[in-house]
Amino acid sequence: MSTPREHTNRLIHASSPYLLQHAHNPVDWYPWGEEAHARARAENKPIFLSIGYSACHWCHVMEHEVFEKLEIAELMNQHFVNIKVDREERPDLDDLYMMATQMMTGSGGWPMSVWLTPQLEPFYAGTYFPPVDGYGRPGFPRLTLTLAEMWRTREADLREQAQKAVEAIRVHADESAAGGASGELHTAQWLSTALEQHANRFDETHGGFGHAPKFPPHQALGLFVQLLGAPGTVGEETAAVRTMLEKTLEAMARGGIYDHVGGGFARYSTDEHWLVPHFEKMLYDNAQLAPVYAEAAVLLGREDFARTAWQTLDFWLREMTAPNGAFYSTLDADSEGHEGKYYVWTVEDILDAVGGHKPEENPEDSFLCYQHFGMSGKGNWHESPVEGGNVLAIAMPLWEFAKLERITEEEMAAKMDRVILKLRAHRAKRIPPGLDDKILTGWNGLMISALAITGRVLREPRYLEAACKAADFLLDHHRAADGRLWRTSRSGPAHTKAFLEDYAYLLVGLLDLHEAAPDPKWLAAVRQLADIMHSDFADQAHGGFFFTGTQHEKLFARMKNAADNATPSANAMAVRGLFHLARITGESTYENAARRAVAVFAPHIERNPAWFSTMLTALVEHESLAPKPGNETVAASATAADSVLALAPVAPLSARAGETLTITLRATITAGYHVQAHRPREKSAFATVARLRCELPGIAQEWDYPPTAQWPMAGQAVEGYADALALTASIRIPSGAAPGEYKVRFILEAQPCTAASCLLPHFISTASTLT
Repeated sequence: MSTPREHTNRLIHASSPYLLQHAHNPVDWYPWGEEAHARARAENKPIFLSIGYSACHWCHVMEHEVFEKLEIAELMNQHFVNIKVDREERPDLDDLYMMATQMMTGSGGWPMSVWLTPQLEPFYAGTYFPPVDGYGRPGFPRLTLTLAEMWRTREADLREQAQKAVEAIRVHADESAAGGASGELHTAQWLSTALEQHANRFDETHGGFGHAPKFPPHQALGLFVQLLGAPGTVGEETAAVRTMLEKTLEAMARGGIYDHVGGGFARYSTDEHWLVPHFEKMLYDNAQLAPVYAEAAVLLGREDFARTAWQTLDFWLREMTAPNGAFYSTLDADSEGHEGKYYVWTVEDILDAVGGHKPEENPEDSFLCYQHFGMSGKGNWHESPVEGGNVLAIAMPLWEFAKLERITEEEMAAKMDRVILKLRAHRAKRIPPGLDDKILTGWNGLMISALAITGRVLREPRYLEAACKAADFLLDHHRAADGRLWRTSRSGPAHTKAFLEDYAYLLVGLLDLHEAAPDPKWLAAVRQLADIMHSDFADQAHGGFFFTGTQHEKLFARMKNAADNATPSANAMAVRGLFHLARITGESTYENAARRAVAVFAPHIERNPAWFSTMLTALVEHESLAPKPGNETVAASATAADSVLALAPVAPLSARAGETLTITLRATITAGYHVQAHRPREKSAFATVARLRCELPGIAQEWDYPPTAQWPMAGQAVEGYADALALTASIRIPSGAAPGEYKVRFILEAQPCTAASCLLPHFISTASTLT
C-alpha cells in the first residue's frame, strides 16, 4: 500500500480544491482536456472519467478506499486513460454524463464513474464502487479488469452500446418542444396544477415535500412567497400556499439542517424531521434560502424568519467571504475523517463551552441550551462520530422559553445570542471541515441577489455593501475585455468559459442589486450580459437557451433544460432577467426573447409544472409588474385590477443644464390599507422611499416626505400614510448635461398593510421624459 504523498500527478497544477485532493494519488490522473483525449485516441484506450466535488463525502471514501491504493491504481493506469473532473467547474460535463449514468443505471450521484470510448462516448457508468465486492456493487478492481477485457475482445459491441447511449442522450438533452411551440402561455392553469402537485406531496407533519432524504425546496418556496405577495393570484388556494410556506420554513429553521451555532443551512436532511443533515454547506443553498426567509418575515410578520435570514448571511460574510469580497463555494461535511464531527455536541461539550461545571459558575446558560435544544445525554444521532453526540435542533422556541422565564422575547433572544457566541468560540477550537474556496460566477450571482433582496427588505445596508463589493470583483476579474464571463477563479486569474447559469444568475443578481442600490454601471453590465447571452447561448431557430455557448468545446450533445434542480433552472433565470430588463428599459426585444423561451418549454411545463417553479415565478412576477396597455403605472406585487397602490402620471419635464426642478409625485392607497413612514419606528417595518432614475447620469435628487398620520385600527394605533400621499423632490440637472431627450422613471417603494396583515413590499413606477 502506498501513502498519498508518495506520488504526484498532473492534478498538482490544477486550481480546483477537488482536483488538488487527488494530486497525490498513485493514479495517473489527467484533467479534462486535449492531452488526455489525444492519448486515448492514439493508443485506442478507453477513458475512465471520475466526476465529483470537494465536499462530497462518498468522493472522499472512494478516494481513500480505491484511488489511494497502489495496486488498484496500477490496474487503472495500465488499462485506461484516467480523467478527474470537478463538477462545479465543469457543470456541462457533469450534466451530460449524469444523464448517461441515470439512463444506464436508473440513478445517479457522486462520485460519478463513467467509462468512455476514446471519442468520449459513454459505454458503462455508475457512482461509488468499493475496493471489493459489497453494497450490492462489484469491487472496483474486478470491474476494471472486466471492462478492460471487454474492450480488448468486444470493442465493437461496446462502441455500438456507446452510440446507442449517445443517441438517447441527444433526444433527452434538449427539453424544448420539437419544431418550436405555439407561443401560448397558460400561467394560471400551470400555477393551479403546480400547487395541486405540491399539495399532494406536502408533508403536513414536518413540512417540505416527500420523504427522507429531504431537500430544501428552494424554488417552490420562492414561488409561494411571490404568490402570497400578489393579491388575487392564488385565490382560494392562498391558505394552502401560506401553510406550505410557513410550516416548511419553520421546520427547517428549527431542525438540525440549520446550523444554530454558526448560521446557514446544510445540503439536505437524511430524515423526514429535518434533524440530521448531510452536513456540507453549499453557497447556492444558502443564497436561495436567505431571501425567502427575509421576504417571508415581512410577509408573514415572523421576526424569527428575519433572524434566520440574518444569521445565514452573517455566517457567509463572516466565514465564507474572500478578502476581495467574493464568496467561497462550499464547506465540507467531513472533519478528521468523520462526517458531522465538527457540528455535534455532548452534554459535556455544552458545560465546557458555557460554564456550569463548578458551583461558582452560572448554570443558567447550560440550562438554556439543554431546554432550547432538547439536549440528551445519550445523544440524538445514533451514527454520531462522538459518543452521546447531539445535532442541535430547537425543542423549545425562544418565545415559549421567554414566557417560562417571564421575560420578553427580545430579552430572551439577546440572552440566547450571548450563549451562541460562547458555543461558537468553543466550536472554533475544533478542527474545521475542509473549505472549497474557489469563486464561481453563477453561485456568486445568486448570493448577490440574496444580499440585495435581504438588504432591501430588512433594511440592512451592510448587505448591500457586500453585494456591491462582490459584483465589482466579478465584473473586474471574471469578465474578459469583450464582456464575456469566466466561470471560476481561486488564487490566480479566472478561467473556464462561463456557462448559461453564470450569465443568467449574475444577470438577475445585478438587476436585484440595481433595484436596491441603483447605479448606472449595474444596468450597463446587465445589458452587455443579456446581449452576449442572446448571441452565444440562444437557440435562434426555436427559442430558449443552451447551457453551453458558441465559444465552448463541442460535446456530443448540447443541453437545453428548463426544470429546476438543486440550483434554479438557468433558462428560467434567463427569462426572469430578460423580463426584468424589459420592464426597466421598455425594450420589447428582451420581453419577446423571454416569452419565446417560455413557450418552447410549454409542453413540458404543461405536464409537470411543479418542476418549473422558477419559470412560474418569472411569469407571475412579470405579469404582476409589467405595464398594461395605456397604463404606465407598474405595480410590483399586484395585477392592475388588484393593485393597492397607484401613481399618478408625471408630465414631461424640461430643464437646462445646471437648473433645479421641483416636482410632486402623487400616490393613491386603496381604502383599508396604509403604508409605513419614511423612517418607521419599528425595526421590522419597511420604509416608504421615493427615487428617480434617468438615462442622464449625475442627476442629484432630494425628497421631502410629509408628516405621518396616526389613526386607530383594530384596537391599536397605526402610524403612516393612508388614502393619498404627495412627495416633493428637488432635482438638479448636471451643469455639463448634453441637450437631448432622456427617459425618466419615478419609483415608489412601500409596503401596503391592513390591520391584520401585510403584503410584500411594492415597487410602483411611472415613466416620463426630460428634455
